[in-house]
Amino acid sequence: MIKIKNNVLNKNTFKSLQKLLMCNGFPWFYAKHQVKNSGDSSFMSHTFFENHFVNSNYFETIFPLINYLKPIALINIRANLLLNRKNVNSEYHRDNIPAKTLKHKTAIFYINTNNGYTQFYDGEKIESIENRMIIFPSKLPHRAVAQTDTDQRIVINFNYFDNTI
Repeated sequence: MIKIKNNVLNKNTFKSLQKLLMCNGFPWFYAKHQVKNSGDSSFMSHTFFENHFVNSNYFETIFPLINYLKPIALINIRANLLLNRKNVNSEYHRDNIPAKTLKHKTAIFYINTNNGYTQFYDGEKIESIENRMIIFPSKLPHRAVAQTDTDQRIVINFNYFDNTI
């Protein structure tokens, strides 16, 4: 059910995207909790697409990832930045945005390599390795586990519909 794809983007395209998201000038926005209505920690985010609208001047920079996924409809796309702090793991959650039947997919694209990971409720762990993407049904409970070896852990989270459901 969980697909892992390494080296999703060619090296130049990936390095360009990585440099943009890791530079001092990229606009990150504070969010009090990683999962709505939870007690988990704060983080920074950048919303590329939400509620049927492009929400970012940087939307075109993620076209290669959108083209890779080949969605028939986007739900949302958001970059997440976790800073190296204690206890910043998110709570287990499903990306239920707002599709009541949960028949959409989630993809997580890793911008940098670190010792953080995505953990599924069944215990499976997917390491944060740059230029890796995981794709799974959005109904699978998962959480972000923060890094301790780098200052930042950056991922791009996609929720979308495709024609395989």
